[in-house]
Amino acid sequence: MIEARDLTKRYGDRCAVDGLTFTVRPGRVTGFLGPNGAGKSTTLRLVLGLDAPTSGTVTVMGRPYAELPAPLRTVGSLLDARGVHGGRTAHQHLTGLAASNRLPRSRVGDVLDRTGLTEVAHHRVKGFSLGMSQRLGIAAALLGDPQVLILDEPVNGLDTEGIRWIRTLLKSLAAQGRTVFLSSHLMSEMELTADHLVVIGRGRLLADTTVRDFIETNSRAHTLVRSPEPERLRELLQAKGATVRPESRGGWRVDGLDAPVIGDLARDHGLAVHELTPVHSSLEEVYTALSEDSAEYRTPPEAIR
Repeated sequence: MIEARDLTKRYGDRCAVDGLTFTVRPGRVTGFLGPNGAGKSTTLRLVLGLDAPTSGTVTVMGRPYAELPAPLRTVGSLLDARGVHGGRTAHQHLTGLAASNRLPRSRVGDVLDRTGLTEVAHHRVKGFSLGMSQRLGIAAALLGDPQVLILDEPVNGLDTEGIRWIRTLLKSLAAQGRTVFLSSHLMSEMELTADHLVVIGRGRLLADTTVRDFIETNSRAHTLVRSPEPERLRELLQAKGATVRPESRGGWRVDGLDAPVIGDLARDHGLAVHELTPVHSSLEEVYTALSEDSAEYRTPPEAIR
């Protein structure tokens, strides 16, 4: 697992990571969320020993990354898909990594095949699209058959098939008992992929919980209701103190009354109801509301069109 304890990183007067404590456990996909400037990239660099903490500790499988006897066999990571020499082929890049980490050459063919790059294995990387570069980065992360995967924005540049592939891959790796730590800004995909969330803002921990609990705890539930007599229904609901707004797909969005109360109200007044659906906020809506005060860069509402 990955364990951070009171992890802090300062750059001069700026505190990029501020006393973070969390654990990323095996057997599940853990999403790592936070707005730009929240300290996600710095945290990942601290985990991988690319930066030294100002104070606190972070370990992988019980040791600091620098003390792992065979890092690539323990941790596979993708931080920058473009961080590969453009003059090398995919095969050369992976072969070099295998040789320097005393891995069997057979692993190169295995990961090329698993990431769908076999046909372009001998093409120079400088000609790769962003999606192909992402696949190569994931191939490198898988090369040592590691127990821990750390991936930063792995779906960038991938098409629909590629996104479905990475989602299935990460879930299957977690199901094998591996530790999967995934950073992404794509909330819809995170909601489909992650089991657990670590959310930070301005370097501090905001949440460490399951995806379901995160949404249910922070969600503003409402009810979608449709009726052949919409105005009469609206008047009844407002008379009971509900806030009623038009729903973009038709019908009313009702806040302040739950579905059973709305159903009983309609029945008591002889009003037909064609739909009565409790709705929870999406991960994106909940995350945006929770992290709003922690965002370093925000667009004024009047500038969004």
